[in-house]
Amino acid sequence: MSSKSKKETLIDAKQEIFNILNTVSVERIFFNAKYYIIDEDTAEKIIAIDGTLKPLRTESKRGKAYDVRKIVNFINYGKPAYSFSFTIVDKYVLITDNIKCCQAAPVEFIVDYNFLIDRLRKRLEKSNYSQDFKDSVMNKLKNKLEKERDFINFAANNPEEHEFEISGYTDKISYAQINFAYLEKNDKGFYIKKGKSNKHLSKLIPNIIIFREFKNADNHRPDMKTKYLLERGFKKYGRRIYIKKKNVNE
Repeated sequence: MSSKSKKETLIDAKQEIFNILNTVSVERIFFNAKYYIIDEDTAEKIIAIDGTLKPLRTESKRGKAYDVRKIVNFINYGKPAYSFSFTIVDKYVLITDNIKCCQAAPVEFIVDYNFLIDRLRKRLEKSNYSQDFKDSVMNKLKNKLEKERDFINFAANNPEEHEFEISGYTDKISYAQINFAYLEKNDKGFYIKKGKSNKHLSKLIPNIIIFREFKNADNHRPDMKTKYLLERGFKKYGRRIYIKKKNVNE
């Protein structure tokens, strides 16, 4: 009996992960980012699947794909959230230091050059203009960009004569972001409020949000302990006595 290939192992791992997710949760979407809300036990089941992938993992680009965290994006593994919300944030380049600008500008312009040429090419391909007209428009843009490139290289080599600033606000990219408050266990093993954080949601792979009901947390604290006892069926007598009738089978 032949063993599974690496590709088959990866496919099976993905299928198992999504079977688990779709059993306990539903796929939700925020700003084109998919996400699932699960509990800690479910998260551990998914992490356990990594055991079949780890032996196949290497440092190469293909080898790194054999990782559970390349299949799903864990937002808060080890830090269960008790509340969260989503926002849309903008990301853009802003460099004001003249020396850093001089170093970055030539490289940034290569990216811009390729982007602008590719954008025009796609637009011309969809148009009904003659080929001569398309060539003329493309050549005009290339000539313009090449002159700009030459000036940027000259200015970058003479920073004492030029003032730089790189600002990409007009080309900003919007991202989905999750803001969450999370819990951590203290030295007694009880969950306590620990802090707040935020992370971008991936648009490439599903995001995993680990959630824990806050009412089950901090039950060692006097104020939370009372609520915890009442939820478990204890009845209060006087000011501070709580009694629950035992199950005869206990």
